[in-house]
Amino acid sequence: MAIGWTKRSKNSKVLIGAVPKITADSYTYLLDSIGLMPIDLEIEAISLARAMITSDKNYIDEARALLDLGATRSGLIIYDNNTIQFSTSLNYSGEIIDTAIAQELKITHQAAEELKIKNGVRYQGKDKQNIKYIKIISRLNNQLVADLKTTMEFYSEHFSGHNTINHITMSGGMANWSGLDNFLSAKLKISSHPGDAWKNLGNEKEKYDRAQGVSLAAAIGLALRASQRPFVI
Repeated sequence: MAIGWTKRSKNSKVLIGAVPKITADSYTYLLDSIGLMPIDLEIEAISLARAMITSDKNYIDEARALLDLGATRSGLIIYDNNTIQFSTSLNYSGEIIDTAIAQELKITHQAAEELKIKNGVRYQGKDKQNIKYIKIISRLNNQLVADLKTTMEFYSEHFSGHNTINHITMSGGMANWSGLDNFLSAKLKISSHPGDAWKNLGNEKEKYDRAQGVSLAAAIGLALRASQRPFVI
């Protein structure tokens, strides 16, 4: 749970994350079994925001959507008024896409993965798979767009004092999928592009792989927390 407040305000904003006790216990038990002591458990959305949101920028009059697209799950985080407002899961992932391609084109899962990586959101071949591939990808991506629109409309209707979301920062392995950022930008009419998970490390001389960084965003966010809040036992 993360709590933010100001001295001038009579109200406090509280961000609460719930997880089944059996899930949390499985992590703490694993660490304890190998002689490590867990210091804290953190909501993944906070780690992602710490890496993907520019730390020295004041987001007073603008909001950001953090779109984390992973291999097995995805989620959308709304960052507004310099804090996380809420997050939600999305029925979209690399695995869902691979399975749909494999089943509908009647090819192996490995072949589907290779086809997805090779072609991105547009099919590059000239064979009969072209039309079927485009239909599969278009259906899944259009559903993603619909879910994003619904979520952002929910935010604008139910959160007072909200700002307009003027950029979608993408993370996760699927953020690098060729053409997806331009597709989302065109459909949502909001600039959507993979972010730079390395930007808050404070070492401008080092050159990092941005494409690799989006896949490591949560881990980078946790590392940043450790560097900002060192502890001594």
